[in-house]
Amino acid sequence: MKAKKKKDYQQEHRKKYFQEYHKEYYQKNKDKRNRYHREYYQKNKERLRKWYREYNKRNNRVLYYKKWREKNKEKLNNWYREYYKDSENKRKKDVRLKTNNYVRYNNIRPEKCVKCGSNKNIEKHHLNYNQPLKFIWVCRKCHRKIHRKEMDA
Repeated sequence: MKAKKKKDYQQEHRKKYFQEYHKEYYQKNKDKRNRYHREYYQKNKERLRKWYREYNKRNNRVLYYKKWREKNKEKLNNWYREYYKDSENKRKKDVRLKTNNYVRYNNIRPEKCVKCGSNKNIEKHHLNYNQPLKFIWVCRKCHRKIHRKEMDA
C-alpha cells in the first residue's frame, strides 16, 4: 500500500513539475511559437481547412453551440445585458441595426470586397459610427485584418 502511495506521489510531483516547466517555456517563447504556427498554417492552409471542415461535420459543432446557447440562455442574457449597458456598445448596436435596415429596404447587395476583390463572406465595415450609412463592403478576412490594425480601412 505504501509503495503505491509513494508511486502516486512521484507521478503527481512529476506531472506538476512538467506543467510548470511547459508553462514557463511557452511564456518565454511565445513569439517564436506564434511565428512557427503562423508559418505552418500558411504552408498547410488548404489541408488544414479541409480537415477543419470534416471535423466540424463529424462533430456537428453548430448543433453543439446551439444546444449550449439553449442550456446557458440566462448566462448569455446576463452577458448581453452587461455588454449593452455601456453606452458605446449600445450606440454601435443601434448603428448596425439602422445600417442593416437601410441595406434591406433599399435592396443593396454587396458586389465584392473593396480591399482584395473577393466575393466570398462579404461584411459591412463602419468607418465611423457617427455616420451610420457610411460603410464599406469587405470580406471577412480583410475585415479581421482591419480590426487587428494589419490593414488600413
